[in-house]
Amino acid sequence: MNENNNKYVLGESTRNHIDESLMTAADSIDGALTKDSYEQWRKQSKDSHASVNQIVAHSSHGDTWGEICRSYGITVSRTYDCTKKEVLEVLRRAAKAVGEPLSNTEYDNWQQEQDEAVPTPYLIWKNFDEDWKELCDEAGVQAHSSRLYTHEEITSALRDAAVEIGEPLVLAEYRSWATNQPEDRPGPKTIKRQFENWETACRESDVEPHPLARYTPSNPYPLEEITTAIQTAAEAKGEPLSASDYEQWRGSDSEYPSKRTCLRRFNNWKAACEEAGLTSSPR
Repeated sequence: MNENNNKYVLGESTRNHIDESLMTAADSIDGALTKDSYEQWRKQSKDSHASVNQIVAHSSHGDTWGEICRSYGITVSRTYDCTKKEVLEVLRRAAKAVGEPLSNTEYDNWQQEQDEAVPTPYLIWKNFDEDWKELCDEAGVQAHSSRLYTHEEITSALRDAAVEIGEPLVLAEYRSWATNQPEDRPGPKTIKRQFENWETACRESDVEPHPLARYTPSNPYPLEEITTAIQTAAEAKGEPLSASDYEQWRGSDSEYPSKRTCLRRFNNWKAACEEAGLTSSPR
């Protein structure tokens, strides 16, 4: 191992060094902080900085490169509204680069490495009714996860997530956890197909769920759910993000907190966006 990088795997200040590397790179790079652009910047820097692999390896929650960067409010790709034709074409490109069968996680990693605007997995999932296999089939690409999850596999996944993440189990945290597991795990959409809702799925798995979009002073909506929702909206709509942009993105999807719920946790929309590491719209 390069001696200059030892400080990122030894000692007590690893986290601070990684924070500094990411923020310095984001300030220096004109555009999105992709894996490739970060590595190019790191190689040209006179100082020693953590590599992409080292940064991802030091995530205590097993986060991806994109999730780590977004937690600092750093843009990892340019986002935009995509058409079905664009999605099918980008799936073919990813399959050609990564190989088949193509999994959602493999596509996610490939997307984060692109220097051009490429739709994220969530943007694809949000804009189209088809699941991963249906979209891949339409693109002429073999999908990796083509099997249906049984009731027992879903409840087992929820129990495993609860052990690692803790209870009450937050939907956004489960989604992140499932995406980063070495074996396929059912996503929120799959879970909803087999159960009435998130709370029912958790309770049948003997896991305490966190109720969705039910804010009261004695039962506050979890901060992680709100910031994750705002970050996901910004990923789909772009920055700066206005409250009306957020509400338009959310639509009638009760999986995410409403604009009113977000504002109840903060004094104003600007404060909510700042907590999520984003820029709010002056509107």
